[in-house]
Amino acid sequence: MPRAFRNWPLLLLGIATVGSSPAAPDTPPLTPSEASTLVRGSQVFRRPKTVEILAGGRMPTNITRVHYLVLRNLALIQFTIEGAVAEVHLTAAGRLAAQSWKRSYTGSYGSSDLWHLSIAERALLEVLSIHHVRDDGAVCDFAWKWVPDKIGRALQLSEAVHKATAHFTRGARGWRPLEEGPEGLRVCLEESKWSQ
Repeated sequence: MPRAFRNWPLLLLGIATVGSSPAAPDTPPLTPSEASTLVRGSQVFRRPKTVEILAGGRMPTNITRVHYLVLRNLALIQFTIEGAVAEVHLTAAGRLAAQSWKRSYTGSYGSSDLWHLSIAERALLEVLSIHHVRDDGAVCDFAWKWVPDKIGRALQLSEAVHKATAHFTRGARGWRPLEEGPEGLRVCLEESKWSQ
């Protein structure tokens, strides 16, 4: 073999070594099924829609809202209004239902309790698209809506379809959605718009 051609294998190996980058970590892509499961399982997505009521005592009438009338029609509360003061109490059915409500404090406005009533839960309808932005990042667009319970239906809560975006990062334990921060799921859900 001519001397000029003897070193070609080494020369080609050197070119290949200089021109290549380190191998990317083995990152399986985020699948629609996995993205759907992770979004549904996140604390932010599972947080229900709620309304608040004060019950158990006297309060100014200007704090009563439409949902008080709906709850009265559902026989969960009863109230009377005298002048600028309302007196609101849970009925027997309301006390039974209140076992699943969250009470955040007592004693405001006399002896009233502040109750948080769940009226709807989110349902993820479809993963619309997934874009991988880095070896360890992905952006997922998805459609969701509120699914109202009995109180939510009585309040005529909209079941319009919304579009939102979830940002994912991949760590040692796999993919996870970012829940807080400017790109977090909480902000994305709050800012999601009705789809057309």
